[in-house]
Amino acid sequence: MVQKSVSSSPAKFDPKKRLTRSHRSTRTGISTPAHYNHQLDKLLIELSGTMASLSDERVDHVLIDTLRRLVEDLGADRSVFGFFRLASSELTMTHCYARPDIPHIPVSAMTQQFPWLLKELGWGEVLRFSRPDDLPPTAAALREYCRQQGLLSGVVLPLCTHGPSRFTLAVSSLTKNLLWPNSIVRPMWLIGNLLASSVIHRRQETDRLNEAGVTSVEEHQFVDSVMESMPGNFFVMDDHGRLVRWNHNLERVYGFSAQELSGMDGAERLTPKDRAKHETMIKACLLTGSAVCAYEGRTKDGQRIPFQTRAVRTRIGNGIYIVCVESDMSEQRRTEDQLRQLSGCLIGNQEKERHRLAQELHDDISQRLALLAAQFDLFSQTSRDGGENAPDLDSMVNRLLDNIRGLASDVQKMAYGLHPAKLDQLGLPAALRSLCRDIGNLKRFRIRCFVEDITRGIPPQIALCFYRLAQESLHNVVKHSAATEVSVKLDIQGSELCLIISDNGVGFDPESESIRNGLGIVSMKERLRQVSGEFLLQSKSGCGTRIEARVPWAGASKV
Repeated sequence: MVQKSVSSSPAKFDPKKRLTRSHRSTRTGISTPAHYNHQLDKLLIELSGTMASLSDERVDHVLIDTLRRLVEDLGADRSVFGFFRLASSELTMTHCYARPDIPHIPVSAMTQQFPWLLKELGWGEVLRFSRPDDLPPTAAALREYCRQQGLLSGVVLPLCTHGPSRFTLAVSSLTKNLLWPNSIVRPMWLIGNLLASSVIHRRQETDRLNEAGVTSVEEHQFVDSVMESMPGNFFVMDDHGRLVRWNHNLERVYGFSAQELSGMDGAERLTPKDRAKHETMIKACLLTGSAVCAYEGRTKDGQRIPFQTRAVRTRIGNGIYIVCVESDMSEQRRTEDQLRQLSGCLIGNQEKERHRLAQELHDDISQRLALLAAQFDLFSQTSRDGGENAPDLDSMVNRLLDNIRGLASDVQKMAYGLHPAKLDQLGLPAALRSLCRDIGNLKRFRIRCFVEDITRGIPPQIALCFYRLAQESLHNVVKHSAATEVSVKLDIQGSELCLIISDNGVGFDPESESIRNGLGIVSMKERLRQVSGEFLLQSKSGCGTRIEARVPWAGASKV
């Protein structure tokens, strides 16, 4: 889908105001954006320390290496850096990196065939698309170019302006469909502007005698803008660990004023037990060039916050400095605690299920087998003795057969509960119809089943995931909803397989802690995560419940 940011002025690009729309990560092919954020943050920190002391001869090398790392870190195929002149509709690609099996875009190739794209970039709009068909009708030329070149998805970022030109950074994929969430685009924009700033600086040095260049004030404003856009707390220390520069977020989080932070020993922000860790981080960074440290920060009012800091050594002029990004780990700690609780719940439920099966086998199946053995023994004795007083052998045989059939049926149901054989033999649509019919007949309420006949085999892991979701959802309806009507729908929407289960029951509050941390909802989400799917839950007290599961499947087709 094409996603643009609303621009109020063509002259200035504000990432805080522009990159505000959310994305559905399950459709991007990127299941864990946080992993990519970690890579991009690391690259951004390294570039922040490198660019300050970068010689003109090294600019091209660092630029190409950065394009390579963007491709590798994002799982993309090609990245391009260049500039365009809106007045002449000329687009120039100056640097390109592509994977070994992906063709390069010719460097210095000029083109005038994308006026729509240049106009959008000129107004500071970020262009991102997951499929060529998502591009608007006004971008017909760009859409056709994507199809001819095999481009499946991409993002194009307008960067800082230099004279009549505006720099641009583009990343694209020829092998998979990707979406580009704000959490990834924002650090990409910062990285691109650092590269553009280095190119501008080189041009300024080259043409210093012919043009005035960017003033010192403007350069400081640009650096301040980059610092304020950095995620988390961004600060710079001297080689003794004293704070020399920082963003406003550091003041906001810790509650100290700029005057209080100026010259403060960085360890003073930490709890006493963790100050030694801070000193060790500084020594390691000065010695090796980089370091990572986890510690607890202490705010001015005494609140404790877990942080992780990534530090990079850099030289500015004649001084050695340490550039740091400090990330709040509170949410990660809460997630880890929830995972530990979930692990305990999973183990407990596993033991309960084993106990249930053992009890059922001992109290039911084994007792009935013992009864059958006694009946067979009686039948054997009766058939040997014969005589007029012997019971009716035919009647005895029929009772034995009835008991055997009942036992076989119960064992089959038990096995089906552990793994549905119909799912393997007949496929997901037939298994869902059978599940709806069995539960509807057993519980005596109406289940409307709208299941499309899928002509191509659904991958086993997706089929089992959807079946278990339907099984868990219907059991929850039976136990909790007091519903009189339930709807189960399986169909194909675009390139996704979609399962929707809704009821007219009493509903519940999805935001309540018992629901969010409940094993049923968590297990559904986890099953879908394993197949790169998306889980949506809608419910309200007195208004029923709707559960929707979507999984990308390129082989989807209907009868």
